[in-house]
Amino acid sequence: MCMITADEKRFILANAYVPEHSVDLMPSVSGGEPFLIDGYFGCHKGEEIILVGYPLQHKFDANELGTFVDQMRKKFNPSTISLIAPELSKQFTSSCMENECDDYYTLNIHD
Repeated sequence: MCMITADEKRFILANAYVPEHSVDLMPSVSGGEPFLIDGYFGCHKGEEIILVGYPLQHKFDANELGTFVDQMRKKFNPSTISLIAPELSKQFTSSCMENECDDYYTLNIHD
């Protein structure tokens, strides 16, 4: 099991920009243990991994996310990976059992 430190939690909260970056919400909903690896936040529970594919440190890149998911497969050997991301790399679209899309809107609020 992985565990995030207090510094990692502060880092996640300081850089969060999607609701799934909530360090308190995701573990309570998933029942998993939170982790922060290479700027990605996720939860691990048994043979399942939930990954938030919105990187905390840099701009999103679908190919980089694909490489990261491959690393997580090797590290955790999960039977299931649940992933939320702006898009999937082509290497995953054929292996997905379920794929849903949502529309999100942002508001710029000043003052």
